[in-house]
Order: sequence, then structure tokens, then C-alpha cells
Amino acid sequence: MVIALRNFFRGDSKDFEVDLSDKDVDISADEITLTLKVNLGDADADAVLQYVHIVPGGNTDGKTTVQVPASGADTTPPSNTSAIPPGFYHYDIQWERTGLSPPKIETLQSSGMNRDGTELEKVQVFEDVTLGA
Repeated sequence: MVIALRNFFRGDSKDFEVDLSDKDVDISADEITLTLKVNLGDADADAVLQYVHIVPGGNTDGKTTVQVPASGADTTPPSNTSAIPPGFYHYDIQWERTGLSPPKIETLQSSGMNRDGTELEKVQVFEDVTLGA
């Protein structure tokens, strides 16, 4: 469904593939959201990253590439990788079916805690060496 989110460097563009072709649906104009948080219980407004990818129109094969930018406008929470402090983060990738009424949201991939209390793998953001152009 989703290629596992891999570790990356702060300030780098972060691309990952989402493949929903097994769902046999047109995902045009749907939204794929990537959220990174320090703690699972943090409010969305306190996320270290929240990027919303709007799937281009005419996407009938169920596949899209999410491209999180390295820099961009200052938003709360940040929507690019340049402001993320190095560290390990909980994350989730959600799919919002915007064409449905009401819209349907499905978590495609997530880190966090297992039912037995063991922690699932987080994504790591490495410190970048080059700090500017």
C-alpha cells in the first residue's frame, strides 16, 4: 500500500510512493497527509511536520508520489523539512477520500505503540551538514 517511510535529513525534499491500486478507486483530488510528532498525544497544531499532498486530477491508477518540500512558507505546523529538529518521530500517513460525503479518512501507515506496550519504529530525521545555500 505505502512504501515504508524512511529516515531522512532535515532540509532535504522527502518523496515517498503511495500505491492504492488494490482499492480500485480514482484517487483524483484526494489528500495524502504526512504528520510527524514528538509524542503520540501531541495536538496536530504541535506537530513538527504536517504536509498535505493533493493528488493530481485524472489519477485513475491509484498511485501517487508525495513530495514533501525541503523549504517553503512558514506555517503552523511546518509543512516542509527545513525546520524539523533532528530526532526520532512518531508519524502517520492518512488518506482522505475528499469526493465522498462525508469524506472518509483511512490511516495507511503509522508508528506508535503496540497493544502490548512495545514501541513501533519511528522515523529518524538526521541533522544536515549544509545549513544554507
